[in-house]
Amino acid sequence: MRGAALREDQFVDVGRLFSFAADQVPQLATGSGGIQRPIVAMPRGGASFDIGRLTSQLRGQVPLQPVLPLVLRATFQDERRFRDQLDLGRSVNDQLRAASMRGTPAALVFVDADDFPGACELVGRYSIIGEEVAVNVLLALGNKDVARFTLEGQRQAVDELAEEIVFRATQELRNPREPIEQPEIVK
Repeated sequence: MRGAALREDQFVDVGRLFSFAADQVPQLATGSGGIQRPIVAMPRGGASFDIGRLTSQLRGQVPLQPVLPLVLRATFQDERRFRDQLDLGRSVNDQLRAASMRGTPAALVFVDADDFPGACELVGRYSIIGEEVAVNVLLALGNKDVARFTLEGQRQAVDELAEEIVFRATQELRNPREPIEQPEIVK
């Protein structure tokens, strides 16, 4: 609607709009590792029609949805037990799923998978001392660490801690910084 699919450089024609979108999907899907080819179907004998007219001044006002960061299924583990005894990962994933659907516009897209090209990982380890929980969180994109942060909460308030983790990760994704230098491993 910003110009590439307009008829006579001003009319928004349904057929041209759908065809343009169908042509763009395979290009967009290659970045996700998938193959998609939509089929545009119309009733027999159905003619296309205009749904609007956009002057060159109005085209610039058509809002475009920003590209949202993809975030994979989160994993967390207790530093001493090497498993997630608090079920923090499940709670964080529930929060990611909700963040992916809530609000206009959403801040991220939750990918309920362990691996997906171009998606960020949200991982962490926590320690429990009495009722206190301290979580070290890493947000990474491929081999680059995007952000590291530590949060504290209560053992009985895992959902609130998960909400804070997702809030902080969302802030980091909205305001990306230079990737964090990874520490050198000494042998």
